[in-house]
Amino acid sequence: MSGLDYYNIGQKIRKRRISMEFTQKVVANSLHTNPAHICNIECGRSGISLDTLILIANTLECSVDYFLCDEYTFHHVSGGAQDEESMYDRVSEKISECDFNKRERILKLLELLST
Repeated sequence: MSGLDYYNIGQKIRKRRISMEFTQKVVANSLHTNPAHICNIECGRSGISLDTLILIANTLECSVDYFLCDEYTFHHVSGGAQDEESMYDRVSEKISECDFNKRERILKLLELLST
């Protein structure tokens, strides 16, 4: 079993941070660390603890799964509640990548579809 792909995780953190128009300094301040540490995480030069990943996910308003989803090797195929949960997770992940305006448009679409 190989370790986590810290470069890939770091790039997802970077992409999410930039999409929210946050600087490395903003993220670093929320973690009580320095921007150089955030840079090292984003470039994959530094591993990241689960505690730190949770803090970053909270700061960037997304789930930890957003950063780790490519790390899974287990893919369960069934036709029940797990598929529905998987669909919910995929939708949630895509919505978490959107800015506020897109989220509002998605909400309006969902309201139209549910009537």
